[in-house]
Amino acid sequence: MYAMTGKGESAVYGRIFDDLQTSLAGNFRGYIRDAEAMGQGPLGNSAFSRWAQDRIMATWLWIGLIAYRLQVLMGWLLPGIFIILATYLDGHYVREIRKYSFVAQSPIRHKLGVRVMWIVMTGLAGWLMVPVPMPSLLAPALIVLISCSLWLWVSNLQKRL
Repeated sequence: MYAMTGKGESAVYGRIFDDLQTSLAGNFRGYIRDAEAMGQGPLGNSAFSRWAQDRIMATWLWIGLIAYRLQVLMGWLLPGIFIILATYLDGHYVREIRKYSFVAQSPIRHKLGVRVMWIVMTGLAGWLMVPVPMPSLLAPALIVLISCSLWLWVSNLQKRL
């Protein structure tokens, strides 16, 4: 999406980093100073102080990663909304056609659609939160999987609700 509009991933990441610098940098600098102060003095533990500083920096980077992935997801959400709406409507009309024909609805397919939806939503939350390197093209793949599972779920609902 960003490549089509002429902006690269580095521009998105740079914008997010600048936003984090203006909004949270002062707070995190204060936390680092507090952690440094723990290691000073006659009773200070310098190893614990260094560990606390490292954890504060890791938290800073983790917040930046979550913000970056949310920005990528929002970039793919615009075309994704149309895909999800189209597959939902198609599943709905498939269900309406099956209502008046002599075709059985499959509860197994319905249950499969629900389970795939839960797995994909869990994967989406994991992609946002887990700090391991994952490609940013995972977002459109998850959007397509959401739409496919939604179609499978809606098209195999019971005939008479």
